[in-house]
Order: sequence, then C-alpha cells, then structure tokens
Amino acid sequence: MAELVNFVLRVSHDFPSLLRDPAQTHSILCLQCCGCNASIDEHQAEDENGIVENLKDIVDEFKQVRFLAVRSPSFPPAHSLDLARQETEHAYPLVSKSKGYKKFRSSLGQFLMKLLNVASEDILFSTSFYEHFQAWTHALSSSQIRALRHTATVIVLLSIDALTTLEVSIRREHAQATRAKEAEVKKNRKDKARLKDMEKQVQEIHERLEAVEGFEEEAYTS
Repeated sequence: MAELVNFVLRVSHDFPSLLRDPAQTHSILCLQCCGCNASIDEHQAEDENGIVENLKDIVDEFKQVRFLAVRSPSFPPAHSLDLARQETEHAYPLVSKSKGYKKFRSSLGQFLMKLLNVASEDILFSTSFYEHFQAWTHALSSSQIRALRHTATVIVLLSIDALTTLEVSIRREHAQATRAKEAEVKKNRKDKARLKDMEKQVQEIHERLEAVEGFEEEAYTS
C-alpha cells in the first residue's frame, strides 16, 4: 500500500500535475484508495461509455492480485497470528489495521477538500473532469468487490462534504457581489461600465453555484 501513500503525497504537493490530467489522476487515486494498483490512461479515464468494460478488466486483475497475495508463501497460515497478520497486510486502506492507515479516512477527506478548492479556481467549471470523477466513483460503488464498493461510497460521501463547503463559500461570494451591485444601482451617478462588470460577475458566480449544486444533486441521486 506504499504506492497509495506516495501517490497521494506527490499529488498533494504537486497540484499542477493534477491540473494537467485531472480525470486520469483522480481516477487512479480512487482505485489506489481501494487498494487497487491498476493503471488507466487519460483516454480510459475520460471515456464514460467505456467505464463498465474498463472496470471489468480492473476487477479481474484486482481479484487475481489479491488471490495471489493471499496464497503467498510469505504468510503461511500456520496459526491464528499468521492469519491475522495476513488479513491486516492485504486489507484495503479504509479497514486496514496497519498503523499508517489509522487516519486514512480523515486525511482523504482533507485531500478532497483541498482538491476541490484548487479545482474551483478553474478546471471544476471549465472542464468535465468532475463529471468523469463522479462516473468512476459511482461505477465503483456498484462493484461486487467490497473494497471497491465501500471505498468508492466513502469517497462520494466525503466529496459531498467538500462540495457543501464549497457551496457555502460560493453563496457567500454571490451575496457579497449582489450587495455591491445593488449599492452601485442606488447611486445617483452610476458608472455604467462598472455596473456592467458587476452584473457579469454576479452572473458568473451564479453559474458556478448552479454547477456545484448540480454536482451535489448528481451525487445524491446516482
């Protein structure tokens, strides 16, 4: 599971790399959070129509890897302590009893919060990366494999928390922009150019708010 730790640390400290290939990076993150080291390319990450087929291949590979891991001679089931150790070593991060994963869930929530805050400055509204992310997490949450289903469901719930926080921030920004515009309208001598810019700003913020509400609605209903 060291691959996941290294991956999250790299992305956390190098968000520009995420912005270059957001759909691919986010999809790989979701898979690695499930304890799955499968790799997908940018085209697979963005191909929502091919997710089911791609996920089938990933699941087959995931089951094979876990089967071989459980059969590994490095953990012979000689007694109960060996079995417990084997279960701990091959558990997925959310349920792992390994010391390094005690704060995994809270760290993942903080990561997603930071990710959406950074993304809200550009790619969240100018690209389809979040739609791709939702498509992958929702597909994973329907998997028959518990590690994939459980982790994806938690990621969806944590993402809703992050979206809700972002929505509150945008609503506050929208209210401030609206008040500023209304104050300009009430002036005896209106600056038409300034008022036009303010109206445009209010509209842009409103569109961002609607987009976030749409993401939340999709998360709740899918």
